[in-house]
Amino acid sequence: MKNKNIYFLIGLVFLTLFSLNFISAIDACCEKTINGATCVYTDINNCDKTGLLHYDYGACEYLDYCTLGTCIDEDKITCESNTPKATCEERGGLWDSRSKDTIPECQPGCCYYGNDAILTTKAGCNKFEDYYSNLETYFAPGVSMEDCEGSVNLDELGACVQESLGGTKDCQILTNAECSNKESMSDYPVNFYEGYLCTADILGNICEKTKITECRDNLVYLKDSCGNFANVYDHNKLTLDSYWQTILPKNEFCVGDLTNLNECGNCENGIGSVCVKYEPGKTAVPKDGVNNVCSDSTCTFRGEEKQYGDRWCITNAYKDGEYLPGVTEAVGVCQDGEVTILPCESGMREEICIEQGVGNARCVDNNWEICNGYDNKEDCENPQDFCEWHDASWYNPSDYNSFNERILTFATGTSFELDEYMDTNPVDAFGYCSPKYAPGINFWEFNDESKSEEICTQNSYTCNVIWAELREFAGELKSESGRDKFLEAGFECVDKDGNLREDWLKEMNNKCALSSDCGLKNNFLNKSGKIKELSNFVTREKGDAGEWKLQEADLTWGSVGRFLNAWGNSLANNLIYIRKVPETITFNCNPWEAEYGGENCEVCNTLPLGCSEYECKSLGQYCDVDTDENTGENFCFFKDSNDITPPKITFLPETLSEDF
Repeated sequence: MKNKNIYFLIGLVFLTLFSLNFISAIDACCEKTINGATCVYTDINNCDKTGLLHYDYGACEYLDYCTLGTCIDEDKITCESNTPKATCEERGGLWDSRSKDTIPECQPGCCYYGNDAILTTKAGCNKFEDYYSNLETYFAPGVSMEDCEGSVNLDELGACVQESLGGTKDCQILTNAECSNKESMSDYPVNFYEGYLCTADILGNICEKTKITECRDNLVYLKDSCGNFANVYDHNKLTLDSYWQTILPKNEFCVGDLTNLNECGNCENGIGSVCVKYEPGKTAVPKDGVNNVCSDSTCTFRGEEKQYGDRWCITNAYKDGEYLPGVTEAVGVCQDGEVTILPCESGMREEICIEQGVGNARCVDNNWEICNGYDNKEDCENPQDFCEWHDASWYNPSDYNSFNERILTFATGTSFELDEYMDTNPVDAFGYCSPKYAPGINFWEFNDESKSEEICTQNSYTCNVIWAELREFAGELKSESGRDKFLEAGFECVDKDGNLREDWLKEMNNKCALSSDCGLKNNFLNKSGKIKELSNFVTREKGDAGEWKLQEADLTWGSVGRFLNAWGNSLANNLIYIRKVPETITFNCNPWEAEYGGENCEVCNTLPLGCSEYECKSLGQYCDVDTDENTGENFCFFKDSNDITPPKITFLPETLSEDF
C-alpha cells in the first residue's frame, strides 16, 4: 500500500510539471523572429513585434504574409520557387504568386559572351554585357544547360551564306550563334562555314578581293567587295589566293615593326604604333595603295617624347609651379601619334592639373578656400588639402629689445622705462597658411563688392604702432641719444626711426601674392604689373595724440648730488611728461593690375592652350579679347583707349589656298 502511494505521488509531480510547461508555451507564426528569421512557427516570445511586423497563432502556410510563391531578386537574375512572401521581401526581392515556369522574367536561356556561355535569364545576360563592356552578348531562350555548355564554339567566326529567291547568295562574316539566329528568321537556306572568308573558292567567290582597308582593334584590315572584314593587311600575301580563303589566327599575322609600318597592318604588336588613315606628309606611304597604315604612336611635346596613352600636365607659365596672373593649366594626351590638349575647367585655376605617377594626369577641383581657415602648421599641411604653411621670417621676439631703447637716460641724470607691448597678431607672427595653387580672379574688373576684391583684402595686414613722446616739466627733453620720440609698439613693421622694415614688406607681399592674383608680382610671361614698388601698397595714418601725463622719473646718485648743490633748481626738473601717439600702418592686399599699354597682346594668340580672356587681360590694360568669326577661336588684340570697336578678322576668298 505504501508503494502504491509513492508511485501515485511521483506520477502526480510529472503531470503537474507537464501541465505547467504546456500552459507556459504558446506558439505562433512569426513574420520575423527576433533573430531575423522569417515565417517561423515558434514560441510567441521569439516573434519580432516591432513596427508593422505580424504574428498569428495559426500555421504559417495559411497566413497571407507567409504564402509561398516565386521570389525574383532585385536584378531579376535568379528566381527562387516556394519562397514565403515575407522571406522574399526581407531579402529585397520581388514576390510573385505564380510558379516560376509561368513568369517570363524567370525563363532561362543561353547567354553567349566572349568565348564563354552560361545558362541564365535575359536580365542576367544583360548584366554580363554591362560588366564586360568590351564584349557583345547574345541571349538564346529555351536552350538547355547541356546544350548551352556545349555551344561555346558558337562564337567562332565564319562565312554565313544565305540563299535568296532566284538562287543568288549573300555572304557575311558572322559568329555561329549569329548565323543560327539569322537562320531561324529566314525562309531560305542559311549555312555556316566556320573559319572561311566570303572570298573563299569553296563558296563560289561570292565576294571579291579588294585593296580597301579599315582600322579595327588597332589593326589594318582588308575588306572584301561585300564590306566584310577579311585578314590583316600584309603586302607580301596580298596577291596570294590562299590569303583570301580562311580567317588567319593572330599568330599568323605579319610581324610589324617601325621599319615596315607601310606594308604590315599588325599595329598592335608591341611596336608603339597605331592604325590611322593615310595622310600625305604625316604618315608613311602605304604600299599597294591601301588607305590605312600603321603610324608611330609616340608623341613629342616640347622636345620630350611621350608614349601612346600618356597624360601629363601642361601650363602656360614661364616656369612650372608658378601660379601667376594669366596662368592656366591643361592635360596633354598622346593619342594616335598626336598631342591633344584638354584645358582644365574655368581657365582661372578653379581646377588645377595633378600628375599621379608617370603618364597619368588629370584636372581636379582646386580647394583653395579652406586654407585661410587654418592657423597652425599641422592642419594646414593635411595631405588631403591643397595648402602650404609659411613660417614668418620677419618676426623675431628678440627684436623687441634690440630695435628699441627701453630704459631712457637723460642729460639731467634722470631715467625712465617705457611700457612694453607685444605683437597684436600672434598667429601671423609665427606663420600663415596659403593655397598651394593660388586661384585666378577677374583682376581687371574688381570693385569694393566683388569676390576678387574680397579674396585679396582678407590678406591685408594692419600693424599698430605706438610712439611715446616725452618732455620735462621745465622744457625740452632729450635722451642721451638725442631723441625725444620712442617706439613702444609696432617694432615688427617699422624701425626706431619710423622707417618701414623691408623684411616686413616682403613677407606681407608674399602672403598677399600667394593668396591669388594679388599684390606685387609678375604675370605668366614674367612681365611686371602696373605697381612696381611695395611701398605703394602701404597706407600710414597717425591717430590723435593722447594727453600729456605726468610721470615721475628715477633719481640717480648724480642727479641727487646736483639737486643738493643747486637748491634753487625746482624739483619739477625731475618730473617727466609723456603722451602716446598711435599710428596704423596697413599693407593693403589689393588685386593685381596689369601694366599700362598692350605691346604683348598678340603673344596670347601663339599659346598652345589657346588664348582666354584671363590670359589676354594679364598682358596689358589695353589688351582685349574677341572671337574670330571664321574659326570660333578667341584672339587677343591691342585696344586703343579711345577705340571701343574691336577688330574683326575677315579672309578674302581669293587669297585662300585650294585646300583651306
